[in-house]
Amino acid sequence: IQGCIGGIGVFITQTGMEISTGLTWGWHLDSLSAFVASQRVVGMWLLPLGCSLTLRLASRAVHSPMLTPIFFVAIPAAFHAALSALGLAFTDPAVQPWFFDKEETPEWWLMWELLDFKLVAWDVLPSQLGTFAALTIFSLIHVPINIPSLCMTTDLVADIDHELKVHGVANMLAGAVGTLQNYLCFSNSALYYKCGGGGLLYRGLLSVTVFVFFLVGPSVISIIPRCMAGALMLHIGTELVREALVEPFASLDRIEYASVCLITLVMTVAGMTQGLVVAAILALLTFVLQSSRVPVVASWGHGARVRSSAWRSITDLDVLAEQGWRVHLIQLQGVLFFGNFPQVSTAISNVLATRHLNAHEPPVPGDQRHMGYLYIVIDMSAITTMDTAAAKALEKTYLELRDLGMAHLALVLPKPLTGTGSLEEDPAYAGLRNSASVSSKLSQSRARLAEESPMLHLNTTLDGAVEWCEDCILARYNLLPSAPVRVRPSLSVEFIIQSFAEQFASASEASSGAQLQRSLLSWFELQEVKQGEVIWREGDKPQQVCVLVSGKLRAEDETGAVQDTDCPGCMFGEFGLITGDRRQNTLVALTDARLDVLTAGKWAQLQASEPKLAFLLASVALKYAGNRLHHVAISTVKPNVRAIPV
Repeated sequence: IQGCIGGIGVFITQTGMEISTGLTWGWHLDSLSAFVASQRVVGMWLLPLGCSLTLRLASRAVHSPMLTPIFFVAIPAAFHAALSALGLAFTDPAVQPWFFDKEETPEWWLMWELLDFKLVAWDVLPSQLGTFAALTIFSLIHVPINIPSLCMTTDLVADIDHELKVHGVANMLAGAVGTLQNYLCFSNSALYYKCGGGGLLYRGLLSVTVFVFFLVGPSVISIIPRCMAGALMLHIGTELVREALVEPFASLDRIEYASVCLITLVMTVAGMTQGLVVAAILALLTFVLQSSRVPVVASWGHGARVRSSAWRSITDLDVLAEQGWRVHLIQLQGVLFFGNFPQVSTAISNVLATRHLNAHEPPVPGDQRHMGYLYIVIDMSAITTMDTAAAKALEKTYLELRDLGMAHLALVLPKPLTGTGSLEEDPAYAGLRNSASVSSKLSQSRARLAEESPMLHLNTTLDGAVEWCEDCILARYNLLPSAPVRVRPSLSVEFIIQSFAEQFASASEASSGAQLQRSLLSWFELQEVKQGEVIWREGDKPQQVCVLVSGKLRAEDETGAVQDTDCPGCMFGEFGLITGDRRQNTLVALTDARLDVLTAGKWAQLQASEPKLAFLLASVALKYAGNRLHHVAISTVKPNVRAIPV
């Protein structure tokens, strides 16, 4: 747009020189020499140029929008006054070149008289359809070119869609009454705005004035000196050149400014159509060069301290703390396209280079292929634009990782590229969806999930992608021969002992650990809740801490954030009970469920009579609180869509 403004400015400046002298401008020696061939010709273009410079200097001191129209209206009066003072008339042969030639004024209805459908050669029209289409397109392109240019000049915001509709209606009416098509003239509109034009009154006066001149005809122009029209054109043209080429010099980078100058040059030498083609090519080239220099990888590193908001048992949290180094998070930003995708490939290569550096667990016989698996999460939620070439490159990256057998890949996709509103319908992700579908069919259970080759997972939230990685890690850990057997019995007391075993063993002596565990569990009571029963409501005072034995629960807050869980061994409600904070969400049973419950009354008794047991339970609560603090790293990147049951 900036280059087009410059090209239009140069064109108007050339037109101003032609109007001032009556000569034809051309970028060759013979044409240029004609403008300095005689003193009269030099004076004919120096006078309007001097008027334009005078107006520019005066506008620095006088800031009224009426200055410009008053100045130009005063030029004919001053010119005729000077002729009268010299005893000359504008009809004198020596003075006549300084004025426009007098044209015959036909009747204003002549063009309708000449229009006779009987004289139209209808058989020629099909061969002229290309010309009609070119004229239509030429009229249309003035809107997406001139309207943004005018917005930059006037610092106003316009609705391109509305402007296109207005132009369409105006041209339909013009065609219906048999007159010429119309389009927005940039120079006239810019001058109209800078003269203070705007509003219904001024638009009405302008329309009436133009209609009057349409009735009067072109004969009135013969009394107007060329220097007035020349000064007007030179003033507008040089102003546009200044806006396009002089003012942006300090604000544009070298690539942008060179593009602006080249577009202006091509439009001046070759024409507007060629200039528009060059402008489109340079705009794409500038975009590629600039975007490829901006880092698309905002950050990358392992996710040992990043947790999802999914409910986990104590044993699961311990596994994730030990195996969390396997999850690596690469966060992207800005525009992702073929030009800067190598930055993403480099980040993935850096992640894979750490594969053996962090693999501190001993090799497992028969599991060498999966021992070093990593889980790479590529967060694209901050990507504003992504082309299909980048989507194809992501698909190719997954296929390469699958063939190498090195890492699972989880993608947090940005908003749909084509505005469909659904990732399932967006054609840009078709290849990724197919690969993810094949991957998911190979893993119908958590156990199968860990045994298959590297997989591709698509998600719309970072929290969901991290949870998928955690599920993979937990499923794989259950299959290792060296892992402790994690049987989940139905009896609540036995299950709680299993869930808290490692926590208690680290906090007490091994000899008394089992006794302390059973002493603590004696304070819990087994309760059964029915489907649809509300365990607590948001804002309630905390009355209990619960451990899920069986069933499925849902936590939901007033913002609509929800989370379901059916993971036995999960503790919830402990934070509110210990701190006294009110419930931050509502907890409902989705199915019949069994819970081990420690009431607020028994918690108070426990603190008074068994402080060591109370400390052990508080330690478990702190472990859950620490996991939720790790989750903050995710929820700060993107608004949380999960309700944490506290």
